[in-house]
Order: sequence, then C-alpha cells, then structure tokens
Amino acid sequence: MKKVIHLLLFFLTLFTYSQVKITKPYLRIPIVDLDKESFRQVVVDREDGQYLGHTTTVLLEDGRTILTVYPKGHGRGAIIYKKSTDGGLTWSDRIPVPESWETSMEVPTIYRVIDANGEKRLIVFSGLYPARMAHSEDDGNTWSDPKPLPNELTGDRHVLKYTPDGRLLVVFRDISPLSTRPDLQKIAKERNEVNMSAIAAETGQGSPTEGDWVGWVGTWKDLVKGKKGQYRIRFKDNMHRWDCCYPGVELLPDETFVVTTYGHWEKYKQPYILCVRFKMKELDDSLQKNKL
Repeated sequence: MKKVIHLLLFFLTLFTYSQVKITKPYLRIPIVDLDKESFRQVVVDREDGQYLGHTTTVLLEDGRTILTVYPKGHGRGAIIYKKSTDGGLTWSDRIPVPESWETSMEVPTIYRVIDANGEKRLIVFSGLYPARMAHSEDDGNTWSDPKPLPNELTGDRHVLKYTPDGRLLVVFRDISPLSTRPDLQKIAKERNEVNMSAIAAETGQGSPTEGDWVGWVGTWKDLVKGKKGQYRIRFKDNMHRWDCCYPGVELLPDETFVVTTYGHWEKYKQPYILCVRFKMKELDDSLQKNKL
C-alpha cells in the first residue's frame, strides 16, 4: 500500500511540474545591484515622520561643490538648502535661508547661469502663483529673498538658458493665479471643456495661454527686477487642464534651440512627447512682422 501511495505522489508531482509554464528571463542582461553596498550611500537629509524628496542639484565649476534644494513636504513646502564640498561624500547641515523661502508653493529648482561675459549666478525658481525667483551672486553663500515674478513668468517647471545674443529664454508651464478660482473651473466643467486656454481667452479670466507649454524672452535685468520681458512664446496648446511640461531646453552649435516636453497635444488623447526647433531670429522676425 505504501508503494502505491508513493507512486501516486510521484506521478502527482510530475503532473504539477508539467503544468508550470516555463518563461524566458525578464531581463537578458545581468544586474549590478548596489542596494546592499552601503559604503557607496550617503544620507543627504532625513527627518522622522517627514516626507523629503524632489531634489535638484548644481555642480559648481570646482568639480567638487554640489548644491541641492528640495521642499519640506510632498511637492511643496519650505525650501531646504544643503551643500557638499567634497563631491557628495559629506553634506552640510541645513543651511539658513531667508524666512520667505518657507512660503514656497511648488518644487524648487536650482540652476547655474553664465552670461556672455562669464559672470556666474545661481537661480532658484519656486513655481505656481505667483512664480518667484531667488538668486545668488556668490556661488550660493548668500541668497536674495524670492521675489514674485510678473504674470508673464507665472507658472511652474521653469527651465532657462541664455540665448546667443545674451538674452534669456525661460521655458515653463503657464498656470495663472486665476486658474484656481471656482469661476474658471466651473465654466470648464459646465462646458465639458479641457482646454483651459480657450476658456481663459474667451472670458478674460486667467492667461490666454492657460495650462500651455510656453516660453519667455527677456534680459537678466528683466528677470531680477520683475519686469515683463520682451515676449511670450506658446510652443503648443495643451488640451488638458494642467498635465504637461517638464521641459528640456538645449542650444545647438548652429544657434538652434530644441525644446522638448510632453503634453496632451490632441483633445481627449493620451499625452505624447514633442520637440520644437527654432532660432531666436525667427521669433524676433515673426514678432516684428506681426507688429506691422
């Protein structure tokens, strides 16, 4: 009897294994796993019970000093600022910043900008309504208070680069203060309309490029003094109330700008990624032509 039972168990086991579907390995390349190699890992900041994330960094020209900013919270909160002077081996305590940095409404982003004369500056953007900007003239040792930017620059996800002639191009998502007001949202809901800029242009509430992928052209002086700048660019009309635009901005050797991001470029369709190519002279000439 025992032999019969053993044979039954043997054949049952064979049958069970035969039902297991053998699949190909998910990865076709080996994994170099650093998870357990704690000697490589450096805690930059941690606080029990506090969400910390959304960092951006800048490496200074000495090749060792790294600056980082991030919000105290998920996607918004007081801006925290820290520094490493040894390539990320050790990090400073949280560095004191102006009290006004505590009122940030969005993820802060930090950039190095160098003008045609070689003058180096650091910029921190804090987005939304109004967008604000702080800057440093001494490699981050001291910072200005974040100053509100005009409507022409209000929004978030700002990325900037100098143009060949010394102006600044800032690319971002246009979100006006009025975009949060119930009237504009109510109209959009009543009409089942996802294109906020169409409603804003018709009603005069909010920006005529509300929620769209946009750019701003002006000078450094315009930026730091909160002036309106030279002109606004709409790269593409976003057919969604808010979802678009973590833009990349590159300048090619032939002075062509290539700006790239995602958005809902077709109504009721999933977002996809576009790049737009242009030279500043083309935009300047278009502006002059439209003025005539």
